[in-house]
Amino acid sequence: MITLITDIDQLNLILQVLGSPSKEDFETIVNLKARAYLESLPHRTKVPWKQLYPYASESALDLLDKLLCFVPSRRITVEDALAHPYLEQYYDPTDEVSSYASNVLNVVSSDCL
Repeated sequence: MITLITDIDQLNLILQVLGSPSKEDFETIVNLKARAYLESLPHRTKVPWKQLYPYASESALDLLDKLLCFVPSRRITVEDALAHPYLEQYYDPTDEVSSYASNVLNVVSSDCL
């Protein structure tokens, strides 16, 4: 049996780890249905990365924290992520292509909310 995960399921899983968006994060959400949905949820506290990954290095946890921000503009850039101490041994700036992020809540189908 195949289990399908919806956009809402995925968002709820993200919020279980990252916690509820801050007031400043809410202000970046232009999709009013998405904003209303998030505001209807109970407050959740961020789960510390060390609790989820107790054997991960501090460098790995730091990279996770910088990559997995609720608001895309607050995330580390691709170039900075690849140059991060955790990945720098693999980084070749002459061999990389980058793109821009979008806010998942602004592209999630309004039908899902």
